[in-house]
Amino acid sequence: MAKVRHRKPDSVVPLILDCLVLGSTYFVALVILPNILKTNARGFFCGDKSLMYPYKLNTLLKPIHIGIFVLAIPATVVLCSKLMSVISSTKDTSSSNNFQTRYIIAGIQIPTIISDCFAILGVYLFGLALVVIITTSTQRFTGRLAPYFIEVCQPMITSNSTACTHISHFKHYIAEYTCSSFTSSTKLLSEMRHSFPSSYVSTSTYAMTFTIMYLRVCFTTKNAQWLQYCRLLLQCGCVMLAVLVASERLTSYRHHWSDVVFGGVIGACVAWIVIHMLSNLLERVPIKTRSTRTQADESLTLQRRKVDNNFSFGYYNLGYCYNLGYYRPRFCF
Repeated sequence: MAKVRHRKPDSVVPLILDCLVLGSTYFVALVILPNILKTNARGFFCGDKSLMYPYKLNTLLKPIHIGIFVLAIPATVVLCSKLMSVISSTKDTSSSNNFQTRYIIAGIQIPTIISDCFAILGVYLFGLALVVIITTSTQRFTGRLAPYFIEVCQPMITSNSTACTHISHFKHYIAEYTCSSFTSSTKLLSEMRHSFPSSYVSTSTYAMTFTIMYLRVCFTTKNAQWLQYCRLLLQCGCVMLAVLVASERLTSYRHHWSDVVFGGVIGACVAWIVIHMLSNLLERVPIKTRSTRTQADESLTLQRRKVDNNFSFGYYNLGYCYNLGYYRPRFCF
């Protein structure tokens, strides 16, 4: 039986640098950009019916639901896939790689399976931060008004201090105005100017697209049929959740249809770029090739074939896996 080669633990310096980069990215996305970028003061038309929808206090989706969609579901899928790979692995040296130590932090040995999960989720969180940065920047640069703008703001024209109700105001672009509503909070008055694109749709679409593509990578046609059915079921569920968030944003009059579409495009594009360019999730395992047979190998094969002509178990049926370092059947993957 071949010996298992335990490699030396890697340095924790790249891991620390990755954590610093990830933390800095979220600091920029959640702290710096909202305070530095000013929202564009955009005007409106008094007769614009797309801004006269009612404001609904109770909506189907809350921030806690988006947090579950964006954080809990992808993390659960990654962890479950890694656990299933350990459970379904056979008793060979390749299965022991999941329990080897890659990092040692403060005397604690970190198994490879945990470091792999951290690497995948780190890439996912980095892409999520990019989505937040793109969405936040676009919202403040465009300053598009939400469909409930008229009801929440109740704009008062600055020139003559009259409400936008006179017939002479209709079909005229109003650039200077003030909100006269006393019931609307400062947060709500700020959110009504950040309609394009939808942050709920962009983040949820990114999470679901990333999860769908990750499932496509983990569970291939080489897996059992029931795993393929589970993969298809989970992928359909992710699509339904993304559609649910988009439709809820429209039916609750939180965003225009173009806000929802563009938010979905941002999330899907960033997920595709992150998986294809910033991670190794789509890298296929190289095909293991046999070493070139020498004359001694040929003679050995002939001698074994003479032992039993009906059952050939010669060198021809064995392959040498270079990256694993031991002999195993040629159909190994």
